[in-house]
Amino acid sequence: MNDIKMVGNIQLLGSIYDVEFVDTGEGSVGPLLFGDSMSCHAIRMPPGYYPPHPHDFDLTIMVLEGEVDLIQGEHRGTMRQFALMMVKEGEEHGWEVKGPGDCVIYVMVAPKQWTRDEFYARARRDAAEGAK
Repeated sequence: MNDIKMVGNIQLLGSIYDVEFVDTGEGSVGPLLFGDSMSCHAIRMPPGYYPPHPHDFDLTIMVLEGEVDLIQGEHRGTMRQFALMMVKEGEEHGWEVKGPGDCVIYVMVAPKQWTRDEFYARARRDAAEGAK
């Protein structure tokens, strides 16, 4: 995988679209950069409803393309390009992408001790299990 360039000790990814996106059955995910104190990935979500769910880590999310409704319990808020949000560990959050096209979000996770290869393996495993 030659999409990551090193500038000294710094990882440089020219574009999130340089990475391979893995189909999850509910869209696709592309692992971006991974370090000891944070990691980041992109998610492409086609129009549809994505039920609320928690994570066991904090997230920061930015909308890069499209528009999505954030759902938390009975609360809703529309996120457009460059909108930014923070989700604390254990907080349920879901989405509704109304279209007309996909919504692409950038997700920063801290801390999650994965490598890009581990992220790819987990994404492919989860997608295969979801297809059953």
